[in-house]
Amino acid sequence: MVIVAALCVAVVGMPADVVFDHVLPGLGVALIFGLGIYAWMARRLARREGRTDVTALPYGISTPVLFIFLFSVILPVKLITGDALVAWRVGIAAAFIGGCIEAFGSLLGPTLKRLTPRAGMLGTLAGISLVWIATVPMAEILEHPLVGLPALALILIGLVARHRLPLGVPAGLAAILLGTGIFAATQWAGQGYVTVDTAGLGPHLPVPVLGDLWAGLRYIAGHPEVLLVVAPLEIYNFIETMNNVESAEAAGDRYDVRQCQLVDGAGTLLGASFGSPFPTTVYIGHP
Repeated sequence: MVIVAALCVAVVGMPADVVFDHVLPGLGVALIFGLGIYAWMARRLARREGRTDVTALPYGISTPVLFIFLFSVILPVKLITGDALVAWRVGIAAAFIGGCIEAFGSLLGPTLKRLTPRAGMLGTLAGISLVWIATVPMAEILEHPLVGLPALALILIGLVARHRLPLGVPAGLAAILLGTGIFAATQWAGQGYVTVDTAGLGPHLPVPVLGDLWAGLRYIAGHPEVLLVVAPLEIYNFIETMNNVESAEAAGDRYDVRQCQLVDGAGTLLGASFGSPFPTTVYIGHP
């Protein structure tokens, strides 16, 4: 979400009120919707199998899709029209169409999952994990070692060594709190090596943007070439959901891939209706 805010304002040139009043709140709606359902699905699975070690599926913006939507849909429209507001409207319309494709993909999901070898599904996840989820953040940690290395130490202790932290605090939350505390302390001590930008900080409640969505859909109707980018991306998106549901099953938690693809599609549709131009999906992280 930090990347979304930065790129939408600095690269695309979207007005800050669009980003903070619509894009991020729309993402919030989509995330709360999807994460809530996946938490419920995990509790239901735990009750059905009499287990206490069930893990919910991770859900949010697919990072590769985020960048492709931004640089292959939203930014080109901005460059052609010169209007960042039009680009945002086309973005939410493209995401809305993508949500429909994700949901309809659920018709094929179980069949594709049955026919595709597990190694074929999990191999792609391993590549993304090593390059994007591990290597890039490690470089960022080393760029800011005062904050990054202590937080990394907590991650290694809690998630790799599986040592229980005091009071049962999750290692991820502890790392965030520690890193934030160190950062705040360095700012307070006058050693701020990073500037803090509070622009846009405040309450921003989600509101539907159906008029803007309709304007974006009308633009795409007149420029159907946008769909040449959206359709393959959303096919990738529902396949990514299938791959990650398979990853969860390999780790011992069996979820219904059709239900998951429907939830992803519905979350994307809901987010777009509130102003988010980025599709959501089940992604890497369950194991």
